[in-house]
Amino acid sequence: MYKKLIDKIVWFIPFKNLRNFIRDILINISEISEIKQELNNIKFQKDNITGLYQFCNSSNKTLDNNIYKYDFIFSIGENCFCADILNKNNLRTTSSPFDWLTPNRDYSKTNMISNLQIINNEFKDFLIKDNFIYTGDSVKDGVKMYLNNNAKLFHNHDFFIENKFEDDYIKMKDTYSKRIERLLNELKSGKKILMVYIEQYKLYNNDFYINELIDLLDAIRKTYNNESIDLLYMRHEFFCNDITFKIIDNKIHLYILDNSFDYTKNYDNGYTPYWTGNAWETSKILNKYKLKKEI
Repeated sequence: MYKKLIDKIVWFIPFKNLRNFIRDILINISEISEIKQELNNIKFQKDNITGLYQFCNSSNKTLDNNIYKYDFIFSIGENCFCADILNKNNLRTTSSPFDWLTPNRDYSKTNMISNLQIINNEFKDFLIKDNFIYTGDSVKDGVKMYLNNNAKLFHNHDFFIENKFEDDYIKMKDTYSKRIERLLNELKSGKKILMVYIEQYKLYNNDFYINELIDLLDAIRKTYNNESIDLLYMRHEFFCNDITFKIIDNKIHLYILDNSFDYTKNYDNGYTPYWTGNAWETSKILNKYKLKKEI
C-alpha cells in the first residue's frame, strides 16, 4: 500500500536514478516504521493482551492446596484430549458438543474464544448442513473428515468412508442436538459449573485480550442467568518446567504448563503424540477439582 503512495510522491522528480534513489530511501523508512510498529504490537500483546507467558516465570510456582468443587464439569476443547483426561479423572459425567471436535492449526489461535462465543450464542446455526465441508479421508481410521465452517471445528469421528454423507449427517445431527440440549439445560440450571479448555501443544496458543475473555465469560453468565459458571484454562508454554496457577477476576482458573507429550512415560493404549498432551501434569491439576456428588 505504502509503495503505491511513494510512487505518487516521487513521480515528478525529473531524473530517473535520483527518483529511484529517493523512492528506495522512502520505502526503507516505511519498512522500518512498519517493523517498529509490529514490534510495538507484539510488546502490547505480550503486556496487555494475554501476557500469560509471563506467569511461567513468576514466583508463583506451586499449586495451592484448595479443592474446587463443582456440580458439573465439561470440555470446551481444544481437542479430544480434554474430554478424555476429564473422563480418566472422574470429572466427566456426560458428553459435551465439543468433546470430539478440534480446530486445525490455522484456527487454533481463536479456538477458545470461538467456542465460548458458540456457547454464549446457545449453539445457534451450529449444525447447519451447508456449513459442512469435506476435507479428506483417514483411511487408517475409516472416517471422512469434515470442517464445520461456521464453527471452524473439524469432525474427525462422525462421518465414515463406507457411508453416505447424508446418512451420517442425520445421525450426527441427532447426537449433537441431544448433547447441546443437555448442556444448555445444565448451564441454565443455576448449578456451579466449570468449563475446561486444555491447549494442545501441536497447535498455536490462543491469542486474545484478557478483558475480552473476562467480558465473554460475564456474557455467558448473563445469557444463562447463572453467576456460577467458571473457566479452567490450561495454557501450554514450551519449557515451562513448573505449573503456574493464577485466578483471574475470581472466575478464570489459569494454569501455565508445558503440555507436551512426555515420551519418558508409559501412556494408556491409544494415547499418541498426535493428539495427547501431558497426562501426568494435567491430571495433577485436575486432582484439585471434584464433582460435589463425589465428596
